[in-house]
Amino acid sequence: MEDLLAVLEAKETFARELNARARGFDVPDVEPIQRAIRDVFGAGSQIGFGSKQIITGGAEPYLAMVSLLVLADRGPAATVDWLKKVHSISAAGEATVRLVVEVVGADAPEPIRFSNGVVVSRLDGLPPTPNVRVLADSYGFSSSRMFFHRHRPMVAFYDQIFKASPGAVPDEPPQSPIDKALLGLSASGEIFPNPGYSWHDFADLDLEAAVVGRMWGGDQAGLPPVAKITKEAVAYAEKFIELKDDLARRSEIAALRLRSARSRRDHSQRAIDIAIALEALLLPKESSSELSHRLKTRASMLLGSTYEERKDVFKIIGGFYSIRSGVVHGAVVRPTSKDKEAIGQAQVLAEKLLRLEIDMGRTPDFASIDIGGPP
Repeated sequence: MEDLLAVLEAKETFARELNARARGFDVPDVEPIQRAIRDVFGAGSQIGFGSKQIITGGAEPYLAMVSLLVLADRGPAATVDWLKKVHSISAAGEATVRLVVEVVGADAPEPIRFSNGVVVSRLDGLPPTPNVRVLADSYGFSSSRMFFHRHRPMVAFYDQIFKASPGAVPDEPPQSPIDKALLGLSASGEIFPNPGYSWHDFADLDLEAAVVGRMWGGDQAGLPPVAKITKEAVAYAEKFIELKDDLARRSEIAALRLRSARSRRDHSQRAIDIAIALEALLLPKESSSELSHRLKTRASMLLGSTYEERKDVFKIIGGFYSIRSGVVHGAVVRPTSKDKEAIGQAQVLAEKLLRLEIDMGRTPDFASIDIGGPP
């Protein structure tokens, strides 16, 4: 260990000049550090924790190169401690990895913590990791000070322990807890946040400095209007998170499609989203016979408390499904203003249906509804 410390001490001035961009470097410049790392920690290997990858030991120059950045910032002794930590955590065989997802269309001044472990907060509430800085820069503010000049971007994050795997591991981010929280907020009818870019960070920032390669998920977001996250919306999201079994599955499909419909500029695609949501809510495990009639009947019975209200719902759903059929079969290419109004009315009804089933906490008794009985 003394030899490694001596090599780092000899390279400290070089590291600071490199960090200040007063000089460049090449692989031979880091070979003494690479050899010293190999002597202490062995040849090492590439280890993956989810999509995060760390190269340990001295088999490749990468760890020696990033050690120069740590050296410039922390000094020789602290760099030795950092190298010990990187190798001890990789040897432990597991690490806590944070999935971070950009949230578009929401704002909250303080972090919101959900019962499933998801936290929604402003981006400047996260440590300034390289990934956080990239997203910060895309919003056009100074990421060096994390000072926001315009709209404050929001993120949702969720921590999970990953077991180590040799080499690179395909990125399959565990987004379901975050999706559940965001869909729950949108089911409230008050706010319709969309997921945007996503990435993994190590919860331990010391490990972030040792990462080789970075992986981002694609931007999934539409552009819903930005709205404040209210206490009522959070309470509704918690109710959504607690849903189980068939009701949870159908509610997730409906909420996902209705959120998508809120972001659509193409009204034809919006109509298809709404239709899928209605079918998820009203036609569970159905045969293909008389679907339109069952949809109209069930929606009117669930949403109307009087005959006149049920008749109005029946008419709206019927008119909407005529538009939907025209879109699917190519007869409606560009919906008219009257069609757009009908699509909007159907969306309002679909959102009410979703909240009604969530509040019931169970799947309605559709067999009873079909013959005029209670739900």
